[in-house]
Amino acid sequence: MKLIYKTLAFTALAASCSTAFAADPAPVQLTVTGKIVPVSCNVTIADNGTFNYPDISGGELNKTTPYQMGQLDKNFTIRCDSAAAKVGFNVSDNSSTSVAWSTIDGAGVTGAKAFGLGTASGKNIGAYALSMDTFLVGGAAGTLLSTTDRTSGVWTANTGITALDNTVATTYNLAKDTDTTPQPYQDYTGVLHVQASLNSRDELAGALDDTVALNGSATINLVYL
Repeated sequence: MKLIYKTLAFTALAASCSTAFAADPAPVQLTVTGKIVPVSCNVTIADNGTFNYPDISGGELNKTTPYQMGQLDKNFTIRCDSAAAKVGFNVSDNSSTSVAWSTIDGAGVTGAKAFGLGTASGKNIGAYALSMDTFLVGGAAGTLLSTTDRTSGVWTANTGITALDNTVATTYNLAKDTDTTPQPYQDYTGVLHVQASLNSRDELAGALDDTVALNGSATINLVYL
């Protein structure tokens, strides 16, 4: 009986050792997935950005001084569809070589940088000022921030109606009144004003023998900040 007992004990020990040194189970893989998608923002101006002045007779122009065409206004909107974003814009004059005067008064501003209205028979037709006000940002009253160096982090708040620069040297951001630097929002709106002036009859002499078409053109570029 003692011999049988010892044999059984050895067998149990062998089974125990076999279990302790079995191979490890296969590992379970953990995967983390997702996507970072680009923010999509778009700028729109009412009437496809066309500021169309009514026809004017050449005889109505002033003989020696600029003729004021009056102010036209359009709604300006930046909309970011996928998420809020820090977004700004700048403006470049596509007809800068045709500017009749370097500065111009208009739409509540004095001495604004002028945009060109094109040429006729080699003569500069006139110039226009571009300005903005009536801002709404993220559903709250807003203002217009500007900087000439986006990397500096220094922005200037412009109150009331603000003349826009005619080159990409200045970047603008629509902001809430409480913001001192650009913040992410989905909706930005404002009112864009154009104030055009035409050259005098004496300056346009010869060109007025035919129909003269105003040909002002500017590009608004969105900038992600």
